[in-house]
Amino acid sequence: MQVISTLLAVLLLIAAPGCVFLSEDEADEADEVQEEASLEITLYFACPEAVHTGEPGEYGYVTPVAREVPHTDEVLRTAVQELIRGPEEDERAWCDECDEKQWEPCDECLEHRVSPVAPDSVEIRGINIEGGIASIDLCRELFAAEDGVAGTLGGAIFVQSMVWTATEFPTVDEVQVLVEGEYFDDGHMIWEEPRGRDDLTAGK
Repeated sequence: MQVISTLLAVLLLIAAPGCVFLSEDEADEADEVQEEASLEITLYFACPEAVHTGEPGEYGYVTPVAREVPHTDEVLRTAVQELIRGPEEDERAWCDECDEKQWEPCDECLEHRVSPVAPDSVEIRGINIEGGIASIDLCRELFAAEDGVAGTLGGAIFVQSMVWTATEFPTVDEVQVLVEGEYFDDGHMIWEEPRGRDDLTAGK
């Protein structure tokens, strides 16, 4: 509440007629308020080059993308929502220069763009962090949607995406994804135990 009051006070001063000069302390406080208004998170989307070549990179079949979001106390929920929402238009692979019929992405998409890891229709049913383990419960659209998570590679990409993204935050060491309260099961893999970054880099 105090931060909001300070921001309003600064805005009123700026909007007032005539020249208004802020003291050094007021200017510093205004800068702090602006910094708190947004934060940068790192999301891990599918890497077209790794998928196309079949050769996993540093993060497996995903790659990091920085995203600025409004400041929130529910930062993990926001990160998962952004993952589900998918890449921005200028980040998304398979542009007009790609040959989708031959499954040939252009060089720009291979090297600099990313692909979604889940359908944008998926809803978050609940998120809980306890003892360093983030439990994330998603709706069944994760599998049921036309562009749902499917296949051995699709499942691996989704797991890597969720684990790398969630463990960016200091309160999360491992991740467990549920689908409507049950273990994640895409028909190829059952996610029965929480997984951390060490599990991914060890190839588990």
